[in-house]
Amino acid sequence: MALTKILAGGMSAGTVIQTVKAESTTQVSITSTTFTDSNLSASITPTSSSNNIAIYIHQGVYIARGGAGDLMAAIRLLRDSTVINQGYSDSTGGLNPYFALGTSQAMYFSYWNNFIMLDSPSTTSAVTYKTQGNLRNTANSHVITFQQSSSTTNKSTIILQEIQS
Repeated sequence: MALTKILAGGMSAGTVIQTVKAESTTQVSITSTTFTDSNLSASITPTSSSNNIAIYIHQGVYIARGGAGDLMAAIRLLRDSTVINQGYSDSTGGLNPYFALGTSQAMYFSYWNNFIMLDSPSTTSAVTYKTQGNLRNTANSHVITFQQSSSTTNKSTIILQEIQS
């Protein structure tokens, strides 16, 4: 049996109050160990500081290397300038792909990064959520590319929903 909490004003806990959607087809290629914006972001202004924000990401990612050696790339999620999820098997969880191939072959990998997270920004000011990417090392022509080919078939999407607490 599901229980529904009715709040003052008649709104149920868990109700979606607002939805914001943003898309990107702009290709961003990163060949650095510095985290760099992937050109996928959206902003939302919560109506209550106690409400949560559900974050849904569907982002095209292409990772390549030209020769031997480990290829490690990471993707992280930020709320404004605060990292709220990051890879490399660190203490904040993982959005990261990790690839290691011990031969001298080139390697190319393309996939959709699909991610869902519930955040508690505790504010009624506008907040911006965005993804960034980087490489662990830059040997052998490593690259991580978002929205490769800048086409509508490679369109990345971020959806933010304010959820009544």
